[in-house]
Amino acid sequence: MEINKRIKEIRKALGMTQVQFSDRLGIRQSSLSAIESGETGKVDERNIRIICTEFNVNEEWIRNGAGEMFNSSDNLMELLGSRIKTLTETDKKIITEYLKLTPKQRKSMIGFIKRMF
Repeated sequence: MEINKRIKEIRKALGMTQVQFSDRLGIRQSSLSAIESGETGKVDERNIRIICTEFNVNEEWIRNGAGEMFNSSDNLMELLGSRIKTLTETDKKIITEYLKLTPKQRKSMIGFIKRMF
């Protein structure tokens, strides 16, 4: 499977439309459509990095199909814990549960948190 098909598969797995997904990438929907259909030859490195970071996608999987589509939350917590020494187990649990939310649920959660401040 080519990278363009893997990108489409990620978007579908997240239950997002092309408009929603392209908004998160900061590109036009027509650009995403061209990527997914293979019209765009090479996928921009910036877009690959954003997809991996924004959606917790395994970089090896998106680039060559190796491994699982998404990084496990355990691996992510390990990485965060090694970089941010002050994370407590509660912090890690909150982050893990947040990552399980749909984009719509995350938006609601962020709105709630902003209202608290």
